[in-house]
Amino acid sequence: MMESLPCGVVLIRHGKVTLNPIAEKIVGYKTAEFTTLDDWFEKIYKKSAAEMRAIHTEHRQRGFPQRVTFPLLRKDGVLRHVNFSGFVDHGVEVWILFDESDSVETHRLLEETKERTAMILSENKIGTYRIDSLKKDYFWDERVFELYQLSPCAPAEILTKWTEIVHPEDGLRMAEQLQECMRTGNEFNARYRIMWPNGEIRHMRTHGKVQGLADGQNFVATGVVIDITEGVRTYELLQEH
Repeated sequence: MMESLPCGVVLIRHGKVTLNPIAEKIVGYKTAEFTTLDDWFEKIYKKSAAEMRAIHTEHRQRGFPQRVTFPLLRKDGVLRHVNFSGFVDHGVEVWILFDESDSVETHRLLEETKERTAMILSENKIGTYRIDSLKKDYFWDERVFELYQLSPCAPAEILTKWTEIVHPEDGLRMAEQLQECMRTGNEFNARYRIMWPNGEIRHMRTHGKVQGLADGQNFVATGVVIDITEGVRTYELLQEH
């Protein structure tokens, strides 16, 4: 019966370890290679064998958890992340194993990508935003607040904050460009000025996509904000010379 199950199964009966074919594939060992349960811990967990043996004893005493993921070392030295659940039935300990290594690795790569992306955006003074005017759902990431020299605020306050800091001569022009993008489906690409709390004027560029909603009045916009102040000042200095 164990052979037909779509998961790894490990049975511990009288200290003897028995694996079904999927469990053997997960760990890379055959059942015959495990003499005792201690042998399992020594082979599968190597240096952490004592720690894992203690965890197993604690779990058995207070009832196995429904699901927990542990790293284990295959016979070929490859580290795998295996989801474990267990129970005891008539003195026989049963472990159910699912290899989750691919999902764990994918999650790790996604987290690393997010960290690298955040670092790149931060170093290049780039922030991201999302606006849903119909739902009144406004989002700025922390870098936008940094670029605008504003303290983080509730989403409902974001539009008001932006209106307060955008240069009076640029607000109306940007609204007109936004309406044009809603009508044509073109990407939103605009330059504008903001005023920092200390009165300094900073130059910004925004680039993003705008999706006009069916009512013709509302939209969803996602994009980036880039501080281009230094470039603008360098250009103006060159023009003067």
